[in-house]
Amino acid sequence: YKWTENWASVGYFQRETQFSEDPNLQIVRRWTGGGFVDHRNDETYSLIVPRADQLALAPIRDSYCQVHHALNRALIQNGIESQVASAELASGSNACFAGDHAEGDILLETRKIAGAAQRRGKAGLLHQGSLLLPAGEIEPIWQSFAAELTEKAAEFELPTELQAEAKRLTAEKYG
Repeated sequence: YKWTENWASVGYFQRETQFSEDPNLQIVRRWTGGGFVDHRNDETYSLIVPRADQLALAPIRDSYCQVHHALNRALIQNGIESQVASAELASGSNACFAGDHAEGDILLETRKIAGAAQRRGKAGLLHQGSLLLPAGEIEPIWQSFAAELTEKAAEFELPTELQAEAKRLTAEKYG
């Protein structure tokens, strides 16, 4: 999905006050960990994986890398010659796309174009990621990415009543 305004997100355990220098940037907290992500130029995705699925049972580093290898294969299928960063290429920073990258992030040449964070709970795994590419190049990638993750991919539109419930929760609990 795309963000409709100037938003950034911070990881669940981060203090948002660390990144409030830009008065035009609204900050939201993610359920997953990780660092600061400026969403003004990215597309964001969320994967919800049931607890019994092999991906949710894998160690965090392994599941992170499995998802990013699938995304990287989708990028390559769509003509983007990216690579998954190895441990040797990793460098640290709290700001996603600020030049540094972790093992498992996706690089285009030496520039990070995809990163993510995960959180596990009783119901399973939540994986939230961002992809930073020019707008016209992104759309076909999502179908390829879904096909890399499962044979049963299908488009789904959230029913109207669930959209209304999400708006209510946003206003009453998270707004």
